[in-house]
Amino acid sequence: MKKNTLSLLLGITAALFWAAPAFSQPLLMTRDDFQSYTVNAELPIAAVPGVHGAYLTGGDALWVVTDPTDAANKVARITRTGGSGSYLYAGALGGTIQTFSQLAVAGAGLRLNYDVYVNSGNLNQFYGQLQYGNSGSAALMAVYFKAGVGGQHALEYMVAGKTATALGINILGNHWYSLTYDVYQVAGQWVASASITDKTTSISTVLFSDQALTLADTNVNSFLRVNFYQFGTAANTNFSYVDNLSLQVVPEPGSVVLTVAGVAALAWVRRRRARMG
Repeated sequence: MKKNTLSLLLGITAALFWAAPAFSQPLLMTRDDFQSYTVNAELPIAAVPGVHGAYLTGGDALWVVTDPTDAANKVARITRTGGSGSYLYAGALGGTIQTFSQLAVAGAGLRLNYDVYVNSGNLNQFYGQLQYGNSGSAALMAVYFKAGVGGQHALEYMVAGKTATALGINILGNHWYSLTYDVYQVAGQWVASASITDKTTSISTVLFSDQALTLADTNVNSFLRVNFYQFGTAANTNFSYVDNLSLQVVPEPGSVVLTVAGVAALAWVRRRRARMG
C-alpha cells in the first residue's frame, strides 16, 4: 500500500510541475478601471508602469466620465460625433513573451476582459477587438455590437482568418455587459472562445467556442493591444462606455484541469492516510 501511495504522490507532483506555467513575466499584461483619472477630462495616454501600456486615441476626443448608472464610478467614453469616430488602443505591457510560439512553450493562453455599455439609441457600430502585431489589420478576434431594432443590438464576431459572422444574438441597450475573450491551444491548434454576461441579470451566454485561428507568429515589440472603436454615420451622436479592462496571460484550460485534478488526488491521499492512522 505504501508503494502505491508513493507512486501516486510522485505522479501528482509531476502533474503539478508540468501544469505550472513556465513564463517568467507577470500574469497581468494590462488593466485599468479608470478610477485614477480626473472626471470630465481627456484620458491620459501615457503608459503606467505595471498597470497598462501606452494608450493611443484618435478621431473624436476620448474622455473619462461618470458611469451613467453609478455616480461613484468612472469610465472611458468612446463617442461618435463626426469625423471618423473615436477609438482607444490599449497597449500591453512589455514582457518576455512576444510570440505565440513563446506562449505555446509556456503552456499559456490569453484572456481579455472588459465591460461595455452601449446606449439604446446607438445607430452606429461599436466593437472590442484583440489584435496582435504592429498592423491594425492583424485582428485576433472581435465582437461587434451592430444597430438592431427596439433598442437592441445584434452581435457579430470575427476571428483571425475568417470574416465577420452574425451570432443570432440580440441584446438590450442601456445595460452593462461583461465580455471575456479566451485564446488557447487545442491539440496544437490556436483557437478562440468568447462569452458575454449581462451585469444587470447576471445571465451569461457563450458567443462562440473553439474557433480555429489562422495567424502568423509575430516578433514585434507591440505583440498585443486592445482596440475599442465607435464608428458609423456622422449624422448621429453615439457613444459607448468601457470599464474594467484586463488582459492577462493565463494557463491553458488543459493545464488548469490537470492542476485541479492533482490537488484533488493529493487531498484524497491525505484523507486516506488519516483514516488508516
